Amino acid sequence: MVRIIAVLFLAASMYFWYESQSNGHALTDLAAQDLICGDVIAPCQVGNRSYNILVPQGEGPFPAVIFFHGSGGSGASVIRDAALVAPLLQKGYALIAPSALDVTYSGGRRLSGWIWEGQRDGRDDYRFVQDVINDATSKFPIQEEDLIVAGHSNGATFVWYLACEGLDTRLRNFATIGGTPVRDRLLSCADVRPSFNLYHTHGTADSVVPVDGTQRTATWHGWLGAIEAVEMMAAASGCSEKEEIATSETTETTRWYGCQSGAEFRVDLNDGGHEIPTNWVETLFAWSQDLP
Repeated sequence: MVRIIAVLFLAASMYFWYESQSNGHALTDLAAQDLICGDVIAPCQVGNRSYNILVPQGEGPFPAVIFFHGSGGSGASVIRDAALVAPLLQKGYALIAPSALDVTYSGGRRLSGWIWEGQRDGRDDYRFVQDVINDATSKFPIQEEDLIVAGHSNGATFVWYLACEGLDTRLRNFATIGGTPVRDRLLSCADVRPSFNLYHTHGTADSVVPVDGTQRTATWHGWLGAIEAVEMMAAASGCSEKEEIATSETTETTRWYGCQSGAEFRVDLNDGGHEIPTNWVETLFAWSQDLP
């Protein structure tokens, strides 16, 4: 029993450590504009909440990635990660990074995190997303018709549910990393022909959110597996074609297309862990360019 408790404590510690870290890169020498708000020191305010933003140099308007951090993170921690943001800026993408409020995790620990239900504890994270988009597109040269919504871990799980809610017609392309839906909280669009495009990335050595998911326990709902979750969406969308290929020595790709809803779904399984893959921006860009 002592050994089991120790293992569970170690896993929980790893979860919050991974979530609260960037990739250890400093925000230096990035070709971003000086803005009226949005940097680490002065984030943009939306009501009593905030987001950070980086915009490439030039006139624009620019396509943008809205990126949701993991547990314990913030919009500031996202824009500090030069390994993530530098290639986005180089490709002419702005980066919008909202910050979550605190939530209570099992064991009573409070850290920043996204509420998948959208509304709970007097807050509505879905509404906050719409407010952030409205504010950013009114202040900065952002193409609101060319947005990609992405997230890592807790942020990725939130993105799954945000995609399924379909609350904002500007949001059609979603990319998730190392986070899947909760097993006993079914996606609201699982049987209504979801029409969004989704690209999911997951490490086969992920010990925080295992690639094959987990079962429900007395203290946790359990995660859906990566392939399981995307295949459920593909089936609901009436996808008729499935392709499995080894896209590199370390990555296997499964793609569903020919969907009645017009959507496309893709899963990349790599040999990494819970971190954001170093080539993620490159593959995200290639995926988005291939969409119909």
